[in-house]
Amino acid sequence: MSADADLRAIDACLDRDDPARALALCDAVLTRQPDSPAAVSRRGAALLDLDRPAEARRAFNKMLNEDPASSAAWNGLGKAFHDLGDLGAAADAFGRAAAMLENDALTNGAGDEAASARYHQSMALLAAGDFAAGWPAHEARLDMARMGYRDLPQPRWTGEPLNGRRLLVLFEQGYGDMMQFARYLPQLCALGGDIIVEMPAELMPVLAPLAPGAAIIATESQAGAVYNADLAVWLMSLPGILSAKTMADIPADIPYIEVPEDKTPVGPNSVGLTWAGRASHPQDRQRSMGAEILMPLFDMSGVEFHAIQRDGDIGADMTTRFHRDWSDEMVDFSATAGIVASMDLVITVDTAIAHLAGAMERPVWVMLPFAADWRWFRDRTDSPWYPTMRLFRQDAPGDWPSVIKAVGAALADWRVGIAKG
Repeated sequence: MSADADLRAIDACLDRDDPARALALCDAVLTRQPDSPAAVSRRGAALLDLDRPAEARRAFNKMLNEDPASSAAWNGLGKAFHDLGDLGAAADAFGRAAAMLENDALTNGAGDEAASARYHQSMALLAAGDFAAGWPAHEARLDMARMGYRDLPQPRWTGEPLNGRRLLVLFEQGYGDMMQFARYLPQLCALGGDIIVEMPAELMPVLAPLAPGAAIIATESQAGAVYNADLAVWLMSLPGILSAKTMADIPADIPYIEVPEDKTPVGPNSVGLTWAGRASHPQDRQRSMGAEILMPLFDMSGVEFHAIQRDGDIGADMTTRFHRDWSDEMVDFSATAGIVASMDLVITVDTAIAHLAGAMERPVWVMLPFAADWRWFRDRTDSPWYPTMRLFRQDAPGDWPSVIKAVGAALADWRVGIAKG
């Protein structure tokens, strides 16, 4: 097989999420060509996908020893540092990669790669709490082809006075992102412009009240009103525009999603469990778990467990462990909010349920991977976004048993506290 064919085979394995096979092919290539930078780079990528960031770091350092100006190596090293929890080193490595690629963008079309490196740098900066540098870098996401941002005829709004002009606020990324950053809508609507807010129809019942006086349109409609605006802004650009430079600037008016008055009656000590997010999420392999990993929790007596998992197979052996499976009732976020409000406690992975419960000011525990998303910062057990939230983190990449053990111990204390009243 030719060198090009080898690399194509490796890329195919990485594309179809088979990093173990990709790693084996890389090792085979490197046996024949020990100094192949392309194989070393792909080997590092496979190791990252296998949750082996320390080994990936060594692979990318090997590349840099041969070529200190390799933007691919700096970018890979940034990902390795991020997954190892060294946010400062990650931001530096991504910044080096971005600077190199931005210099190349005009001559060899590296603009998308440059935007990707700058975006990943923003993730490290924001996770470290450096909002002043992180939000401007975060704008690079809008120039990344893989993120799928559509072209708009309106200029981007950057904070200039609206003076009555019509501003379109655009939904982006996932439901959880929309719920988290919708907290900025009241501040935006107070600026005096003519505001249009685009959001998925499923979220309208719970988020429309946050934009008083605004026109609310469904993302799904892509109606003519979407383009009948003078300016446009993506929702997750609002913190940077509205001067959120530190964690202290995070709007803290909680709850901002209304708790439904008609709660579904459930038994005492009711705990809702969510163990998986949207499968198409790029980090779903790290953030989600199989329902069977929750099994140790069910040994606890005096707790009524409920499945509030919209998608995901419980499995026949797990079904009997739950007092009730609510998946059929979770038809939209209004219905889901009623279910969440009925629970004494929600325990979930990093998905929309976490944001819904937090925005409703319900007790919620979030189980996080080792290299958690930037919004949960690093090493914290609480969240400045949601005061009723508690965070449980993996001790090592992929180590869900440590999280379940910690959650089980905390749940035992919680049950005793409930009993004491």
